[in-house]
Amino acid sequence: MAISLLGRALRRNIVIDPFPHIVVEDALPGDYYQQLAAEYPNFNAIAGEGPHGNNELYLKSAFQIPHMPDVSPAWQQFFSYHISRDFYSEIVALFGDHIRDCHPAFEGTLGRKLEDMTVGMRLPNKSQDAEATLHDAKLDVQFGCNSPVLEMSSVRTAHVDSKFKLLASLLYFREEGDDSLGGELELYRHDPAGAQFDKRHQLIRGDFEAARTVPYRPNILVMWVNSPRALHGVSPRHPTSIPRRYVNIICETYQQPNGLFSLRS
Repeated sequence: MAISLLGRALRRNIVIDPFPHIVVEDALPGDYYQQLAAEYPNFNAIAGEGPHGNNELYLKSAFQIPHMPDVSPAWQQFFSYHISRDFYSEIVALFGDHIRDCHPAFEGTLGRKLEDMTVGMRLPNKSQDAEATLHDAKLDVQFGCNSPVLEMSSVRTAHVDSKFKLLASLLYFREEGDDSLGGELELYRHDPAGAQFDKRHQLIRGDFEAARTVPYRPNILVMWVNSPRALHGVSPRHPTSIPRRYVNIICETYQQPNGLFSLRS
């Protein structure tokens, strides 16, 4: 039986400042987490043989897992469940009201409720082909690694995620013995009306302040509703030879050709 990363997530623990999110310590049962951590693919399996740049992001998505022969059965089951209709239903049960608050016109434009949306796996072309609109919601799970750090830097400064993303989350798999500093997720409070962004949704102008810092610790989950308010970034990581490891869990929709919102550039 699949074990959900939302098994210990409770609606009453959702925080709405600076935007709707939840942080769950020890998100997975300890023995299950330890198995997944021990079987987490090595860095080169995710990033390739290199060369690798300083503190760069490398990803492997759910559609790629069948082509990774060393991915363990436990991880295959984890990926399979977290792109399923059952997991989508868990997301809506937890965050549905907050998704509606952040995107009040979405259900009306779509013509059905969040609970009735069709669900499929996200494939690489995203909004650029007909397959992307075959389902209302597209789920993805990704192995994520940031390469070793030669010079202190942030892998991603203050930004808002893709305008096609409804919800995002991270589950950290910090390696045992990793004593590096930095790499925490920072959630920012800001005024979207006065902010300017580049084409990658990176903030280029506007005041902001850290409202919450999620430590880079093993088995900690953070999940949030994406919107113009959902400004976040990663604190600078100090030099280290150890990659930063995590799993992304994503829910996107391509039923609105211009996305769920726009940002001022």
